[in-house]
Amino acid sequence: MDMWQTVYPMVFNDPWEVLGKPASELAAIRFTVTTQLSEDAKAERQGLGPERLRIVGSVEALGEWDNNQGIDLFWSGSQWSTTLIDMLPDQEFTCCLLHLKEAENLLTLHPYEAQAKRVITEDKRFTLKTPKAGEVLEIVLELGSEEVPKSVEPSPRSVCALQTPDDFGKRLADHPEGSQQIYVFDGPNGVRLDFCLYLPPNFRQADKPWPLLVFLHAMHSRLDSDISLFYEAEAPTRLLLDTTFSNKHCPSLLREGFVVLCPQCPRDNVHMYGSGVWFRTDWHATFKYMPEVEQDLAALIDMVGHHARIDQDFVALTGTSMGGMGTLEFASRRPGLIKVCVPVAAHFEFDLDALVERLTKEQSVPIWLIHAMEDSLCPYETIDKLAQKLREKSRAEVCFTGYHDDWSFSGHCADRVSYQVCPRSEGQPALGDDVFSWILAQRSKPPA
Repeated sequence: MDMWQTVYPMVFNDPWEVLGKPASELAAIRFTVTTQLSEDAKAERQGLGPERLRIVGSVEALGEWDNNQGIDLFWSGSQWSTTLIDMLPDQEFTCCLLHLKEAENLLTLHPYEAQAKRVITEDKRFTLKTPKAGEVLEIVLELGSEEVPKSVEPSPRSVCALQTPDDFGKRLADHPEGSQQIYVFDGPNGVRLDFCLYLPPNFRQADKPWPLLVFLHAMHSRLDSDISLFYEAEAPTRLLLDTTFSNKHCPSLLREGFVVLCPQCPRDNVHMYGSGVWFRTDWHATFKYMPEVEQDLAALIDMVGHHARIDQDFVALTGTSMGGMGTLEFASRRPGLIKVCVPVAAHFEFDLDALVERLTKEQSVPIWLIHAMEDSLCPYETIDKLAQKLREKSRAEVCFTGYHDDWSFSGHCADRVSYQVCPRSEGQPALGDDVFSWILAQRSKPPA
């Protein structure tokens, strides 16, 4: 976790009008932005694309004209596109394309500083109407053009969102190796999960199935907006891009040894923390556990794991901060599914004994906990106590790395410690090679 993910205000807004409604009652739109730029210009920023683009507009789903909200577009190598944007059916809205120029030292800035230094250019505004419920409207813009955007005849949502292994297999056929793509999964329990999927080089040529690594992101991180998992984060999603930063800091085993799945935490339709909370409605005593999110994440992993080139019998799980909490929760509640987990800077303020019981009674999960002693947001003492309890009861290996963080203001700068190979601050550990080697080593070990 980096500075962007540490001291960021919790947002208590009125719930989005679309949240909590089943997909069948919603319409959706998806933007694609094409470009006539030369191949050299497209490659200027490599995996991030020629520039950062965002859609902002008059409705809640598009940020209500707040330029720091809205929906980011993802660069796929030749064009930009959004994920599906759920909206009310037959709704008129106005929107425009934003061009975002970030500060050069983006990863060192607090969110407020970064937003203040951001330069935003707005394109021409245009008005559209959403399709009927259950349909997706595709909207195509050309970069730099003043022409009215083109819209394609609406498609059934079932054509655009994944629901079955067959859906996934068909879409994966067009996914380039060595790259990440964004997909939407409509779960059987009504939970929508946007997710990013990385396919390693030689994915289709390998003679044995690939291990699956699932990464759960921290609070406020998103695939499609500010505190982006591609721009502001230091997590695996950024490391797997083809950029100068990523090529220096990404462990070769992460890039070449796994299929990597990064689901986006569903927004909570009551408390509206920027990214929701994994499997819960809240952190505090009033929280409600959300089994439907757990069940549909398991269904997503099952769908991906059913592909012939992915090893459904070896699923590794890691996550940072809130994602570290999610890692512990999910692994504990799905006995036998997760074969190894690495919770990083995990926040956990619930019943430790119950957690340990779930992690050890019906399964033996190798666990490597990583946490800074100076962490002021997610207390070190809790995870130290958890490690002791696990070592007393678990039949599997339990590793615990506590380290000193004297380079960040919160002690919560753990992504660069756990996933990267080159220190970025004096005295900082960089355990990326060790972590991914250890995960893969569990694949060849007999069950404890």
